[in-house]
Amino acid sequence: MGKGAKIIQWITVISFFLMLSFPVLNSYFGLVAEKEVKENRNLAERPEFDINSLDGYTEEFDMYYSDNFSMRNHLIGWSGYLDYSLFKISPSPRVVVGTNGWLYNKLSLPLYEGAVQYSDEELERIRIELIKRSEWCNEHDMKFYVAVVPNKMNMYSENLPRTAIKKNPTGKYEQVVSLNDDTLVRIIDVKECLLRNLEHEYKLFQVTDDHWNDLGAFYGYRKIMERLQNDFPQLAPQEIENYSIGTYEKDETMSELLGLNQKFTEQFVHLEKKQKTNAIFGEEKGYPSKGGIDNGEHEIVYINKDGKPLKCLIIRDSFSIGLMKFFKEDFQTLVLIHD
Repeated sequence: MGKGAKIIQWITVISFFLMLSFPVLNSYFGLVAEKEVKENRNLAERPEFDINSLDGYTEEFDMYYSDNFSMRNHLIGWSGYLDYSLFKISPSPRVVVGTNGWLYNKLSLPLYEGAVQYSDEELERIRIELIKRSEWCNEHDMKFYVAVVPNKMNMYSENLPRTAIKKNPTGKYEQVVSLNDDTLVRIIDVKECLLRNLEHEYKLFQVTDDHWNDLGAFYGYRKIMERLQNDFPQLAPQEIENYSIGTYEKDETMSELLGLNQKFTEQFVHLEKKQKTNAIFGEEKGYPSKGGIDNGEHEIVYINKDGKPLKCLIIRDSFSIGLMKFFKEDFQTLVLIHD
């Protein structure tokens, strides 16, 4: 072996040793600042050492060290960056990486593919439950509607990876929509209105976020209001001309779930009412929370003296956040409950 080859060999050995030992050295000397990463869980805490109770201590310490060793978040970020940049695969089990930078929620994949469906028995139970709720509302001089919102994959499927294949054109979304009879079971299919406006200058869903933006929410609002108007002719859906369309930069998106050592910024579509709104926050009634959401977002009440003399109650999910700014203009009382 020549002298040059030996030098290369020693450099390789020393470099490998330094790579293995650097996290330990960094924990003592703080050569590189640790990086904070948001994780949707609590990291393991250091277990207390008790010579009289060693059962399970090694396992607990291993969990603690795996969560807290020096350089952990940097290494995870670098590994994820290589997966994402070189191989175009997602380093997160919660995110699907599409083409042209598009990110999707992996939970939506089996729904898009039609891989999961309701059985006939499940669908019938849903129908019966909806009828029961509708009848209760009728008895209390109310009307009951169910608005069904499509996920991002169904709206912008052209950016999905080639591995995402629609196996069945009928999924849970289509099954629920099929229950509509416009009398007792009033299902509002929002997807049809969104598809009609898909060629708008601005996108209806963001590239790096799973929810619709303000523009997508507006067209969803329009579809819902058009159906409500059949039963409440005094309602008049707002026009897009009532709003200014602009964008703002945002970096807290689904890309954070990738755990990369970089931020993805995107221009989010934003609608701003041209005239000042008279809707204000109203008094909350203290509807009990089942947990899982901040108290400030669990119950939201709006009062608007310029709205129609009607009350609207929305049992909401996260997609309803974008709807609030529109519905609060139409009703004297708007109540949103996350349940």
